[in-house]
Amino acid sequence: MEAKKEMQELTFIEKSAANISESLREGFGHLGYAVGLRPWHTIAGALFCVFALGAGLSQLTVENRGDKLWVPTDTQAQDDKSYVEDYYARSARIAISVVHPTNDDGDLLTPEAFDVLYKLHQEIIVVETTHDGTLYTYNDLCERRGANCSVRGILEIFEYNETKWDTREKILAVVNGDDTRTTAGDRLDVEQVLGGLTYDSSDKIIGAKASESFYFMQNNEEKKDGGFEDPVEDAWEQAYLDRLLELKDANTYPNYELERFASRSFSDEFGSAIRADLVMLQLAIFVNIVYAVTMTSKWSRGRLGVRCLLVVSSVLSVGLAIVSSYGLLSACGLFYSPLMGVLPFLMLGIGIDDAFVLIHQFDMTDPGQSTPDRLKVML
Repeated sequence: MEAKKEMQELTFIEKSAANISESLREGFGHLGYAVGLRPWHTIAGALFCVFALGAGLSQLTVENRGDKLWVPTDTQAQDDKSYVEDYYARSARIAISVVHPTNDDGDLLTPEAFDVLYKLHQEIIVVETTHDGTLYTYNDLCERRGANCSVRGILEIFEYNETKWDTREKILAVVNGDDTRTTAGDRLDVEQVLGGLTYDSSDKIIGAKASESFYFMQNNEEKKDGGFEDPVEDAWEQAYLDRLLELKDANTYPNYELERFASRSFSDEFGSAIRADLVMLQLAIFVNIVYAVTMTSKWSRGRLGVRCLLVVSSVLSVGLAIVSSYGLLSACGLFYSPLMGVLPFLMLGIGIDDAFVLIHQFDMTDPGQSTPDRLKVML
C-alpha cells in the first residue's frame, strides 16, 4: 500500500522514469535468465551476429582528406574546391633540405659552406628510385620551369658556378645584390632561403646561420580509397629522405648539420604515431587483463578462485563488439577517420569496467540458487 501511495504522489515524469527503469530491470532479468538456460545457444547467436555485422568491414573506407574530415559537405567551400581540382593542376610536391653549422658561431656565407651546399645539391639530383620495375630519376619527376627543374635555394643566384663563390667577398656581393634571380629567371628573396641573418650598420647581410633549399616535384596524386595517392613520387621522396639520412649519419659534412623534409613526411609521422598507438593498445589490453584478474579473483580459494579465463572472455567480448560496430557502420556507408583510432581504448575501458560490475553483482547473488536465477538477479 505504501509503495502504491508513493507512486500516486509522483509526477507524470517521475512515474514514467520509474516505469522505464522497472521495464529495463525486468527485461535484463529475463535476458540473464535466458542466457543461463541456454548458454551455448547464446554464444553461438552472439558469434553469428558478430560475423554477420563484421562482414560490413569489406566496405570499410579510410578517409584522410582534411576537407572531407573537417569541412561540412554541403558548403560553397566544398564546391569551389571540387571546381579547382577539376580544372587546375594540384600544387607541386616538395623536398626540403636545411644545412646549418654545428657551431653556434658558425657562418654559412663562406666558400667552405657553399661547397658543402653544392655537394649536397649534387647528391640530391642523382637520387633515383624504382617503382613497378621502372627506374625514375630526379629529372624525370621534378616540376619544371621551362627547361629547368624548379629549385629555390641560395645556389640558384650563383648559377651553381663554383667560381662565383670562391671568396667571401663574392658571396656577400651577390647576396646583397639588387636583383637576385634563379636560373629560371624568377626573382629570389635571399631571406626566404637563408636563416639567422646578421646585418651591418648599412643594413647589408654579413652572415647567415642556415640555408634552406626547396626542390619542387611533380604532383600526380589521384583519389583512391578516401585519400590521394602518388606511389611514384612517394617512392622517390622515400629514397631522398633515406639518402640524406645516410649522409647525416655518416657525418659526410663535418661541422655542418643536415635536416630533411618531404611532402610525405607528415603522413610518415602520423603513421609512426598510429603504430605507436597500436603498441600502447596492446600494452593497455595486457595491463587491463592483469589488473582485472588481480582484482576479481578470490585468492582465498587458491587456484579455483583465479578468474583469468573470465577476464580474457570479457576482453574478447570487447573485441567482438568493436568488430561488430565497425562492420555495421561501414555497411551503412560511414567512413573511418584517424580520430576513430582512440575508440578501442574507450571501449576497452568501458568493457572492463562493466565486467567488474557484473562479476561483483554475480558474487552478491545467493550461491544456492540456480545459475539462470543468479544471472537474472545479476542483470
